Amino acid sequence: MTAADWDVLVARLRAPDQADAFRTAAAKFVDGDRLEAVCAVANLSACVADDGEIDEARVASDSAARLGLRRHAVGY
Repeated sequence: MTAADWDVLVARLRAPDQADAFRTAAAKFVDGDRLEAVCAVANLSACVADDGEIDEARVASDSAARLGLRRHAVGY
């Protein structure tokens, strides 16, 4: 599977609004290549609050776990 094929598949599987909301929230905690890496492997379902919206605290926790960062390093 090429990178382009993968991008098409991911776009079909992830709701654009949630993916965009995740990226916006994650950008508050990580940037550059780290942001791209976190967004590429993000488990959006783990970051969704009960109301169906992306929860910033869950994004911070998920991002920190994936990057091996301590909690205070991502600002929460």
